[in-house]
Amino acid sequence: QHYSFRHNAFYFAEYTRANLRSCNGWKVSGDFMNPDNWQVKAGRMIDFPYKSGTKHFHIAQEDPYSGVMYYSTGDSNAGLYASADGENFVQLDKNDRAKWRMLNAVFTKDNVWWASDDWTEDHRFWRCSRGKDGVIDPESLTLLYKFPYFPIDRRATYGNIYFSKYDVILFLDRWDRGGKQYNLLPVYLYDIKAQKMIKVMDIERREGLSPDAMWGFRCRTMEMYPTSDTAV
Repeated sequence: QHYSFRHNAFYFAEYTRANLRSCNGWKVSGDFMNPDNWQVKAGRMIDFPYKSGTKHFHIAQEDPYSGVMYYSTGDSNAGLYASADGENFVQLDKNDRAKWRMLNAVFTKDNVWWASDDWTEDHRFWRCSRGKDGVIDPESLTLLYKFPYFPIDRRATYGNIYFSKYDVILFLDRWDRGGKQYNLLPVYLYDIKAQKMIKVMDIERREGLSPDAMWGFRCRTMEMYPTSDTAV
């Protein structure tokens, strides 16, 4: 989730590429045409060579239970920033791609959940609780699952979807590069009550794609908290 509306302001994350030197988490309030209303709330220099460290910001997302705003960065130097008031953002922990490289988080009453946007052996599923201030507590971070890893293949999670009716989290992945596993895309969900990861199915690669085509669920939009139990 690259943007959010909270504290009567619009927050968004810059998904920058190699043509820029810095990336930022922005807050825009009031008249959007007035440049004085645009404020950088978290920022980093982009590492060069590109892809060697910080590349861009990933999320600008609000916790609907605590009202805390979050920014995250990617890729290799992934970090997480938080603000309870929407003004002062602090980084919660040291950089760690296995932990903080995410494209969205799922917020439930008691915990925060996400699978990492990482196609290496760091492709993992995490749970974290909140501190008394409502902010994610890095000390409570718990590894729940390591997704199967194949050195030639590149599969990462691009969407964490929560179905409240069933109390499960669905993971939408994508192949960024294929190897032996490339013709099938596994779909997983996590049953929160049973504390169990379940492989639901394999999706077959569509015929006609080029041998090195990327495919899967890197979507322009997705419903993170579906109101229907039949569609996302």
